[in-house]
Amino acid sequence: MVTICDVFPHSKAMAAGILPGDVLISINGNEIEDVLDYRFYLAESSVTLALTRNGAPLEVTLKKDVYDDIGLEFETPLMDKKRTCANRCIFCFIDQLPRGLRPSLYFKDDDARLSFLHGNYITLTNLRDKDIDRIIKMHISPINVSVHTTNPTLRCEMMKNRRAGEVLAYLGRLAEAGIRICAQIVLCRGINDGAELERTMHDLATLSPQVSSVSVVPAGLTRYREGLYPLTPFTPAECRAVIAQVNRFGDACESTLGNRIFCVADEFYLKAGLPLPSEGYYGDYEQIENGVGMLRSLIAEFEAELPFLNEYCDVENFAPRHVSLATGKAAAPTMHHLAKMLEEKLNGIKISVHEVENRFFGEEITVAGLLTGKDMAEQLKGKPLGDAVIIPANTLRAEGDLFLCGMTPGELSDTLGVPVVPAKGEGAALLAALVGKRMPDMNELPQRKRNRLEREIYSLAGSFFITICTHGKQKILSNIVGAIHESPAINLTPCGHIIDNVIQELPNKFPITVDRYVIMPNHIHLIITLKDGDEIRAIRESPLPKRSVISRVVGYLKMNATKRIHCLMPGTVFQRSFYDHVIRNGREYDEISQYVMQNPQNWQTDILYW
Repeated sequence: MVTICDVFPHSKAMAAGILPGDVLISINGNEIEDVLDYRFYLAESSVTLALTRNGAPLEVTLKKDVYDDIGLEFETPLMDKKRTCANRCIFCFIDQLPRGLRPSLYFKDDDARLSFLHGNYITLTNLRDKDIDRIIKMHISPINVSVHTTNPTLRCEMMKNRRAGEVLAYLGRLAEAGIRICAQIVLCRGINDGAELERTMHDLATLSPQVSSVSVVPAGLTRYREGLYPLTPFTPAECRAVIAQVNRFGDACESTLGNRIFCVADEFYLKAGLPLPSEGYYGDYEQIENGVGMLRSLIAEFEAELPFLNEYCDVENFAPRHVSLATGKAAAPTMHHLAKMLEEKLNGIKISVHEVENRFFGEEITVAGLLTGKDMAEQLKGKPLGDAVIIPANTLRAEGDLFLCGMTPGELSDTLGVPVVPAKGEGAALLAALVGKRMPDMNELPQRKRNRLEREIYSLAGSFFITICTHGKQKILSNIVGAIHESPAINLTPCGHIIDNVIQELPNKFPITVDRYVIMPNHIHLIITLKDGDEIRAIRESPLPKRSVISRVVGYLKMNATKRIHCLMPGTVFQRSFYDHVIRNGREYDEISQYVMQNPQNWQTDILYW
């Protein structure tokens, strides 16, 4: 049972007379303990809420669309207390924090609900069989798991928890139930590397395709390790050895399983002195928040936006501007590279890149996101900083008002004597901050007049042919009824109807028209045209930029359809990737349009039929 703290105006709950202070007991007879119960059991067209008001029972029945919210708010987002970590991992970063920071920084969460809602990693040691049963029943997927090692004894030693080894069996149960698992291995020198890492990668690969991605990241070691387990950092040569080992295994997985699965964090490449891999190495950037592919993604996005510089500023009449870019040791070479590219493109701009040493946490901490305002103030004060200092937005807490050390951006600005501008780690956001202008609204996609670039092709109509397949070619979306080669009908399954509804939502969410589409038993074909784009860029030899509108359209379709389908059935719904093709001219548009319309007639000869 949970207490309702607010009821939204004009909502179904308010219309039904539900009040703040009422206690929600159950929905359709299912007891409600937290947000997962609430969201799962609310997904019905008719819901009966059992409540109490001042101790007296109350029952309310509401009619609604299946996925409509009813307008209740609770004291906490989880509707329950966060579950704290019961481990004492030898590499725990929180144990390495100095005293005197914000109390919230010392909280160790290990909550499966936060893994699902916010992408947090969990160790599984807080879970029991009933929790795994609930995850499977509700198809809470993906689950992000800190594995570190699949050697049960070693895992107990690393995590200082006697359950750490036995709960590894949960990985098999989750995989068998079709729950997607994103895993991480925090690598500790001389502990779980070498032969132990090989064992861990082998064991996790046997759970493919449910284990879809695994990041291998180095343990972060601050200067506050007195009394803690004696860990030492990897040397550059050892970093190169780790990269070679993981990539050798990943290459084999890609060859045999069709998915690399294992990727190495950017930190390893930077310390090894090796160039970052190409975009193809990172697939769909599943582990980008874990520092895997973050710099490559930023480079690709920045390069993709440079041809459209005139949307960010008046290139011909650009007023001279000098800005400083503060970053950590790891990202400094990349920032120098991006600054040089912009300086070559835009006359009048000068960018000074300042590598800030992390004195607060120690020299082994080189990522930009852990820089403090104190370090930036001490190391940048008195330098010619120009018109502004651009800092990574992830150095601040979510509200954007405090650094880890407790300093505010305003205080840093006062100390340096120039405006401090936080910029997100995305190409468009960084470019806008550097030129000092508002970032174009990517959802509006204003008309872009672009010069042709080498190795690029264009679509004058701005139209794309997209194909999305179900996972394992499962025939779960529709049935083809009637004589093939005549006029067979498409009977949508419940899953197909969900996808049909999501497709019809797309023009309301994105600047596109859905010209034609067909929902076949195991795949979807769409023709999508971008609005207000007379020359829509596509790259011939690499995927479209990760945050391009087409990727976001497909991502929205997959994510929202999957969430709704999981209320009907468990399991992975779609293949991880999708096929897209730029329609180059009117003749090709007509041919593809005809192909889409005739797809049902050609079903038995379709390459995807089997």
